[in-house]
Amino acid sequence: MPFLERLAADLREAGARDEALGAFDPGGRMLGVVPRLPRIRPLGRVWRLGEYLLTPDGTLLRVGRVVRVAGTDRRRSVMAVAATEHHELALAARRGGFAEGETVNFDAAPLAAGVLDPALERYLADRAELLIHPPEGA
Repeated sequence: MPFLERLAADLREAGARDEALGAFDPGGRMLGVVPRLPRIRPLGRVWRLGEYLLTPDGTLLRVGRVVRVAGTDRRRSVMAVAATEHHELALAARRGGFAEGETVNFDAAPLAAGVLDPALERYLADRAELLIHPPEGA
């Protein structure tokens, strides 16, 4: 079994904590008239291995953008531009069906398939080990 598939199987078997993977849909207009708000559509679950994401089928992705769905149930008053953008992304995730408190990864880029560098394999194995056996209190 290839390394990444074996790693995914180990994480699945251990019940390691995973995160949501989604795709940002900027919205627009339906039938040219009805406005459709931006949303983040669910694509599945992934394990975060540092700066990489691993899908259950063993596909390796580079982390893109991340939003935590939090505070979407209350209105905000004046906010900084960055906070406003983050809040809008959290709202887009809620519209996509993600629950409050969920961490959602999107805009993740797939890495070229092929043989992994031994240093990258060690890095991924170390990160997976931390998910399988998290340090006490983590």
